[in-house]
Amino acid sequence: MAFNTSMTSQSQTNPTDNINTRGIQFYNGDATIVFDYWNGMASIKIHPALPEAERANKQVYDYKKSVSVALSPDNAVLVGKYIKEDILPAIEKGEECTRAVVSARVNLFVVSTGVNQYGEVKPFIGIYRKLDENRIPAESMVFHFDKHPVITKYTPTTGEIDMNSQYTELVGVGEFFTACSALMNAGVHADNFSNRFRINREYEFRAAASGKLGIDNGSGNRTNFVNRSSGGATQNIWDIKTPTDNLTNDNGGGSLAETSTASFDALSDLM
Repeated sequence: MAFNTSMTSQSQTNPTDNINTRGIQFYNGDATIVFDYWNGMASIKIHPALPEAERANKQVYDYKKSVSVALSPDNAVLVGKYIKEDILPAIEKGEECTRAVVSARVNLFVVSTGVNQYGEVKPFIGIYRKLDENRIPAESMVFHFDKHPVITKYTPTTGEIDMNSQYTELVGVGEFFTACSALMNAGVHADNFSNRFRINREYEFRAAASGKLGIDNGSGNRTNFVNRSSGGATQNIWDIKTPTDNLTNDNGGGSLAETSTASFDALSDLM
């Protein structure tokens, strides 16, 4: 079928397909926590470990059960700032520090050094969902971070090594959330602006090619394809309603299905 390569504001703000991209994942004996990108949000899920008796085929965690939350880019970047500037320094000092952001008005995403709760540094991330009027969650799950070795000296000739233990995974978590600034689309806008002349040229080329194929692309005499809206109406450069099997050759050559959208990776052959 014909496909939609629209860059209209409508298609960008109301996508028809979800985009899921794997981020990072950490494990401990009780749970695993997964940080992903979901459309324009940061997605965090905690899955509990399976009981020992239910573990089979090396599966340790129950991926059918989870507590999850999605954070907007501004909240995600804020969490990254909290981890770098507040949580990690507090861990070094052995102090209490807790930071949280609200999601969907009734969910809470918490990152803490754990000092108040455990009497010692035991950093964790907690997801608390469906808080009631007393801020008591209907469901929740917590992931505790473990220390991992950091090598500070190594002599290969003798095998001598010095190391200490730190909560290194929290550094990765901070970077994940900081990287969510990309979901604010500043880079996309800058690329479209800087390359607007190249983009227009490419779409002019496609419009000319589709014209030779007999495809009505709806572009008319347009010269600006970067922002293709007019009078509140949006326009697609390609027809997304007509199956390519229904496109016929004006010269009587039959269906254009095999030489239309299926061959747009070789448009130069059409010019």
